[in-house]
Amino acid sequence: MDEQQEGHEHGERTRRGDRGVDAEEQPQAAEQFINFLLRPQVAAKLVNLNYYRLANEAATPYIAAGLRDDPMLYPSIEELRKAEILLPLSAEASKVYDEIWQEFIAGPVE
Repeated sequence: MDEQQEGHEHGERTRRGDRGVDAEEQPQAAEQFINFLLRPQVAAKLVNLNYYRLANEAATPYIAAGLRDDPMLYPSIEELRKAEILLPLSAEASKVYDEIWQEFIAGPVE
């Protein structure tokens, strides 16, 4: 068996024996992996290790109290009501934003 095989539509090469799962070639394995990640205790462990918010409410009892009570990760309803939403810029505004950003990263003008 060849150690490498051609990748899919992008021509990348992948090594046989990689631990990754190709969802196209192994849909059942991909589904099992997703189901594994959605288990409440597994999902909570990911939160506890990586400090990010999780939408899986069934995992809440398993999340460390310090994280579960952290308003930066889990803001109260009152805080969410005060939050601002940033909508996508129009094409014209995006162009202006990009121009200003390019000036900024170019550094000071002498």
